[in-house]
Amino acid sequence: MSFIIGLGANSRKEYHMKIRKGRATVKVNGLDFFRALSIWRIPTRHKLNAAMLVLFGLLHIADGVITYLGLSFTDVDEVNPILNYFAGLVGLGLAITSLKVAILLVIAFIFFDRHSIKGRWGTATLVWADAFYSWVVTNNFTLVMGA
Repeated sequence: MSFIIGLGANSRKEYHMKIRKGRATVKVNGLDFFRALSIWRIPTRHKLNAAMLVLFGLLHIADGVITYLGLSFTDVDEVNPILNYFAGLVGLGLAITSLKVAILLVIAFIFFDRHSIKGRWGTATLVWADAFYSWVVTNNFTLVMGA
C-alpha cells in the first residue's frame, strides 16, 4: 500500500509512504525534506508581519513597566482614563497588568492568525503602529526619567 504525502501547494515533489506489517517507512531525500521545512520558504511579508507584531507586544510590555515605575515612584500623572478607573478599583499594579495582558492576548491572536493580514496596507499599518508606539514609550521614558 502506498500513499502520497505533499509538503504544500508550492512543492512539486511527492513523497511515497509504504506501510509494511504495521510499520511506516517514508522514502524522502533528507536534505529536500529539511529544505522544505526551512524558514526561508516563509514569504518575506509574513516574516515582517511577525516581527512587527512581536515588536508591538514588546513595546506594550515596556510601556506597562515604565508606567508602573512612573506612577509609583515619581510625580507624573496618568492621562489614560481607563487605567485611572481600574487603578482606583483594583490597584495600580493589577490594573496595568490586566490591561496589558488583554492587549497582549489580542496581539497573540493576530500573530497566530497573521495570514489574514493581506496586502501592503496591513503591513504598512503595523509598521506605523510600531513607530507611533515607539514614540509613546520613548516619551513616557523621558517623562519618568526627567521627573
